[in-house]
Amino acid sequence: MIDSSDSGADTAMLVALFAACEARWDEPVRHDRFLAACRDGGAWAFAAARYRGALDARAGDEVAIACLARVRAGAEVALAAGPGRRHAAREGDGDGRRHGRPRAVTIVVVLAVIVLAAVLVLRLGKARVRAAVDLDPGAVEPLPTIAPVR
Repeated sequence: MIDSSDSGADTAMLVALFAACEARWDEPVRHDRFLAACRDGGAWAFAAARYRGALDARAGDEVAIACLARVRAGAEVALAAGPGRRHAAREGDGDGRRHGRPRAVTIVVVLAVIVLAAVLVLRLGKARVRAAVDLDPGAVEPLPTIAPVR
């Protein structure tokens, strides 16, 4: 048996789904259901072990080879997505978009900096901005002072 506590998968359900695959090995729908349950539970290692065992029992079996390729691809996608996305479906996080808000905030901040730079260039003039960026205090003309209104 596998330890599914780390992956969140229901072991009994996975065992039953794979038994259904073995009962009618040539029906792709059964393999699709099993692999979908493994994806949702993060049980790619369980799926790989089952299909490797089937391949050992039936050398050169095309179904087992194709399913192992799907398992490998799914596991690679899950690993590339990182831990937050791997378990998003299990945590009830909608479609797994956990990083959308920080991305949006980053985009807004970058756009604000670009707008601020454009405003500074338009208001101060290019020469003053260049001098301020170069941090040459002698190159910047002092701003005119405004006398208080009485």
